[in-house]
Amino acid sequence: MYDCIVLGAGVMGSCAAYNAAKNRKKTLLLEQFSLDHKNGSSHGASRIIRNCHNESNYVKMAHRAFQLWDEMGHLGGETLYTSCGLLWLGDEEGTIKRSNLLKENNNVQHQILAGKQIRQKFPHLNYDEGNWHAVLDNQGGVIYAEKCLQTSQKLFKQFGGDIKENCKVVDVIPGSIIKVITEDGHTYETKQLIVAMGGWLNKLFPEIKIAPTPNLVSVNFWKLKKEFEDKEPLYNPDNLSPCLIIKKDDIDFFMLPGADFKGQVKFGIHMGESIDIDNKDRNVADWMHLNPAKHMNEHMSDIDTTKPEKIVMCVYQVTDDSNFILDTHPKYGKNIAFGSGFNGTGFKFGALIGEILNQIVDGKPINCCDMTFFSSTRVITEKNIH
Repeated sequence: MYDCIVLGAGVMGSCAAYNAAKNRKKTLLLEQFSLDHKNGSSHGASRIIRNCHNESNYVKMAHRAFQLWDEMGHLGGETLYTSCGLLWLGDEEGTIKRSNLLKENNNVQHQILAGKQIRQKFPHLNYDEGNWHAVLDNQGGVIYAEKCLQTSQKLFKQFGGDIKENCKVVDVIPGSIIKVITEDGHTYETKQLIVAMGGWLNKLFPEIKIAPTPNLVSVNFWKLKKEFEDKEPLYNPDNLSPCLIIKKDDIDFFMLPGADFKGQVKFGIHMGESIDIDNKDRNVADWMHLNPAKHMNEHMSDIDTTKPEKIVMCVYQVTDDSNFILDTHPKYGKNIAFGSGFNGTGFKFGALIGEILNQIVDGKPINCCDMTFFSSTRVITEKNIH
């Protein structure tokens, strides 16, 4: 008998399991694939971490997330993120809105830049023309995704947790004592169940009203042109080269400096194409690297945009309003909680999501955010790219 079982050993599930074990729950973490699989959303070396968002709920959550990553890094003896800065480029109206949200929520340190000021501070970025404005979130930067995942799992085991990989769950029987049945015929019993299965949530719980749609996304790596290889330090997060979020019309791009591979930037478009999560035959469309190449040609002349040096596929779990799903099961009681629908922006909140999912099943108050945002039965009225 376990106090808590967690389904899914991506960043959300691993952080939830770590939090449970740290709080002295006898905990089992089940993963249907190997721990180092690349079928979901948690693989790869880096992600963006930031305070800056388009909605105050996420700004408040970011403050707590930074604290929890610091705590995990201290316990694990690791540096889990680098504050090289997050530069969010867009129009003047959006920039002012994001700046005001940072001021109103914890008065986060930031700067506003416009036009030629951007290149004066960051010589490799040319946004002189076109009425570009930007917020520089000083604490933002690169979070080391693979290291975060490994550290949360290492600490989970140090706190006495059990991990079983290649262990697919085929059924859950709810009740005051929950039964979790696996494909190999085992039945595990637990008082609490946390479900962090990403795109597989609705395979196990098809009755969830707001079902995230798995989207396949192309993560593109681009090298510097040979004649500009001496500019590598400008693209190095250790030299405070910032991560970028770029909003142009209805398209959102993202860029991370050379955190994965030296001399290469990670630059992609924040959208994908819907897929069947169980289909292993995955191919990304050409537009997912052609659109980023066009933007870099206009604004980052040091980058060789002939073709990506490397393409890695990632799966986003997309909700209709782009907000997360963090809730109890609507039918089976408050000892089953689930998290999904992180829309490609959730990794940086992983340590916090792990805490929240435990607070949900423990029946504890959650003070860092308005949880109605994340209800599985909410009425969706508009899309919010946060």
